[in-house]
Amino acid sequence: MLRKIINNFILYSFSFLVALYLHKGTILPNEGYDLYYAAFIISWAISGLLARKYKEVKKDFWLLSKLETYVVSFFLMLGILAFIIYKFNLTEVSRTVILSSLIISFSIEVSCLLYKNKNKISIKYINHIYSTKSFTFEVLLFGIINLYLIYKLAGSISFNISNLLLFISFYLSWFVGSFLGHQFHPAYRKKVYWTFIWQYIKAYLIILALVAFSAFINRLEMYELVTILYGITTYSLLSFMAISFYYYIKKYRLSVLNIVGFPEKGESGDILLTEKFPDMNNHYRSSFNTNDSELLNLQLKKLSL
Repeated sequence: MLRKIINNFILYSFSFLVALYLHKGTILPNEGYDLYYAAFIISWAISGLLARKYKEVKKDFWLLSKLETYVVSFFLMLGILAFIIYKFNLTEVSRTVILSSLIISFSIEVSCLLYKNKNKISIKYINHIYSTKSFTFEVLLFGIINLYLIYKLAGSISFNISNLLLFISFYLSWFVGSFLGHQFHPAYRKKVYWTFIWQYIKAYLIILALVAFSAFINRLEMYELVTILYGITTYSLLSFMAISFYYYIKKYRLSVLNIVGFPEKGESGDILLTEKFPDMNNHYRSSFNTNDSELLNLQLKKLSL
């Protein structure tokens, strides 16, 4: 693990120096770039620890899972870096140097990972089960919060160029964070509550990090960043309460099913129905919308007759 950390530290430091040289023609940090380098490395270190980036993996590890860890770590780094820049007033540092150092380091890191494990690249484990109801709920909820943020930041919700850029960057941050947090397929993991809800908490953190960094790129002031944090926190709390309510409703249905005789077993905490009703689909997934849930409702109605 220590070797991985040292190699990664060298990579990110090298990328910073390359970006600095390309923009300033020197590798000697000055004019605030020494403080930026410190912020750059601190955010790299914290994000790596939070994402468990250097955790030892088995030889037959799932490449996409490791790649996801790298991506999550990088996005968290963006948010932490933005907070540090605002906190210590490093906003005058060239955004070209900042973006270049980040893009160079991440590109080399991911390229090395893919090259070393090129024989393990496969998309067969990607979860293709998505919930349109989950997506619709989240996109509408965030849309309301997004409009509120635009109004608070710009004083209106008229879509001029600057407002439109903010709206798109916030929505893009939401989509990327939600996708990485698996918000669009609630049946992704086993249905122990905190295991289930962690995918949402992770998504909220990534969204917060990306929105904070997009605020920095859009040259917003500190007080505007506070407004954004308030909005994203509000969205996260409302989404968290809704998904928790959904979870306990589903758990109640699971209890009812167990009482009427459905075996409470299966992958990802699902309930296998094939023993009772072999003509039904493979299994019932505890998600917002599946064909199985409609069939299940029909079977429950028959049981109640």
